[in-house]
Amino acid sequence: MEVRINIEKDLDTKKHIIEECDRAFIKGITLRNNYNEILNKIDKYAIFISATVSNQFVGYAAMYANDMESETAYITMIGVIPDMQGLKIGKKLLDKCVEVAKVHGMKRIRLEVLKDNIKALMFYKNNQFVFEKKCTNRSNYLIREI
Repeated sequence: MEVRINIEKDLDTKKHIIEECDRAFIKGITLRNNYNEILNKIDKYAIFISATVSNQFVGYAAMYANDMESETAYITMIGVIPDMQGLKIGKKLLDKCVEVAKVHGMKRIRLEVLKDNIKALMFYKNNQFVFEKKCTNRSNYLIREI
């Protein structure tokens, strides 16, 4: 199985990928009241990375790598559709995030994860993320030096 990882630039392509892969998330962003606002912010400021298998979108990551003061990138979304999980696609997306963050001069990557999302917590732990601090009562920030 060949997994292709690409940086996407086109808004319509990003929107299509998000809608195709929204089931990768506990609460998909297309279901949120501010979906269009989120989409426009991702399009304007984030680096959007897609994963495809056999020309089908199976996951994506959206990352901000513009905080030059702290040199910390922020992954706002990363997910793989459920029937493709466990095939190292998330790792490939994460590896691309690290590569791109380094190119943009970042020294670390931060993300927020729900405390009860055990599968995601294990994935991040296995990929060198550690607890940084509490974010909300339901979530924590994790961080990784790169």
